[in-house]
Amino acid sequence: MENLGLFFDENNELRIIDPDKAEEAKQLVSEALSFVKDNESFIVTAKQILTFLTATSKQVEFEKRALWGTRIQHDVADTLANAELAKLDAQISEEKEYVAQLERFLR
Repeated sequence: MENLGLFFDENNELRIIDPDKAEEAKQLVSEALSFVKDNESFIVTAKQILTFLTATSKQVEFEKRALWGTRIQHDVADTLANAELAKLDAQISEEKEYVAQLERFLR
């Protein structure tokens, strides 16, 4: 009967495939189910990591924009301070010129 591809299993039931091949098939099914379970676990973990990275990315972008805003404020303050210094320098120059004119007049 084995020549015809027919076999008896441990329960004396007639089978078409070799018992060793049937056992290998059962083991393969078990390994496939284990793989699917591990894959599902990986997907859950990957989604958690993606969620964490997305939240972190949003926080980083928020902080970056806040820093850029602060930098812009400092740049504007520096520009205003430089303009005020230039204005004061011009006034000092005018006052020095006025003092020089007075000194020439008083001589």
